[in-house]
Amino acid sequence: AFAERAMALYTELGDRRRIGICHVNLAWMRSMAGDHDAAREHCEVAIRLASEVGDRLNVAIGQNNLGDALREVGRLADAGDAYASALEGYRDLDERGSLMALLEDVAILTAQAVARDTAFTLVGAADALRSKLGSPRPRDAEAALDERLTALATSLGPDVATAARSTGRGLATDQAIELAIDAARGVPAG
Repeated sequence: AFAERAMALYTELGDRRRIGICHVNLAWMRSMAGDHDAAREHCEVAIRLASEVGDRLNVAIGQNNLGDALREVGRLADAGDAYASALEGYRDLDERGSLMALLEDVAILTAQAVARDTAFTLVGAADALRSKLGSPRPRDAEAALDERLTALATSLGPDVATAARSTGRGLATDQAIELAIDAARGVPAG
């Protein structure tokens, strides 16, 4: 209710930047509620508005959220494109806080789409970045990530998954970003 109220107030004021931010927030909320089509629609509006007003951070956040929504409805190649754009935006803005979670999103996408050990390398890179930023993964997020990667870990074998995650922890942030961009763009079309 508060998000819709904020949207109404900023719409009345004509503040397109803040309207875009409201759409980013509503997209995340709709995605968490499982309404990925509504999340996608909010993301598209948020990206358009943020682009129009030059808000590069919210363009990237909108692309990140769009990737999440597309991934959840099985549009994996489109999700990869959105994630790659978000990664480039975060890289260009040196936005490390958002990046650590996006590396995890791309890991999940990679696990779903191509079932490679790259997923665990990206999780390891996210682990390292979280450690560097002093932002440990919350327990519920750790459990959700583990749940999404369990089948891949089983098919690859625990030694491969552990080794890949260790490799990821040793990557420089720029290397992790490039690996994630390549992985996201390497998702095959349906």
